[in-house]
Amino acid sequence: MNTLAPQRILPSASSDERARVRMAAAADTAPAMLLELAADPRPTVRAAVAMNPAAPRAVDALLALDGDTRIRSVLAQKLARLLPSLPP
Repeated sequence: MNTLAPQRILPSASSDERARVRMAAAADTAPAMLLELAADPRPTVRAAVAMNPAAPRAVDALLALDGDTRIRSVLAQKLARLLPSLPP
């Protein structure tokens, strides 16, 4: 089973991109939700996940493979800021 494959857990009311961006940026969003949002078709949602310092490593790993260079750049900037505090 692929642990990086997102499962559909977003409520149907989350079709609003702004709501998904807010969820993606929130520090208290569940890791499973962040994983799903990392696969969102909208780059603004994926960028919000990439900026979220609470995103788990599996989510960051998925975003590191994103086809949009802007998403990878945002992720790299976040990781550079977090590097001194990341566990080995």
